[in-house]
Amino acid sequence: MKSRVNLSFRQAVFQLKRNEIALLKKIEKTTDDNSLNVLYAMLEANKKAIQALTFENIVMGFIGLAGIVVIFGSLVKIAAIIY
Repeated sequence: MKSRVNLSFRQAVFQLKRNEIALLKKIEKTTDDNSLNVLYAMLEANKKAIQALTFENIVMGFIGLAGIVVIFGSLVKIAAIIY
């Protein structure tokens, strides 16, 4: 599981999904209870990372949309003053 700094949203989600699949395969092969607990904890952390990343992407989308609305509103005000 390599970590990269500059991943796009899709690449990051894809990497987390690959990590999830790898963890599930390890869980299938593991018989030790302590190892299973660690793997399940890692799997849960991976799922929470996907949820957080998705939420962050949605919030950033709304912030971008709000910025567009503000710019458009400013352009309308400028056009109203000029006209």
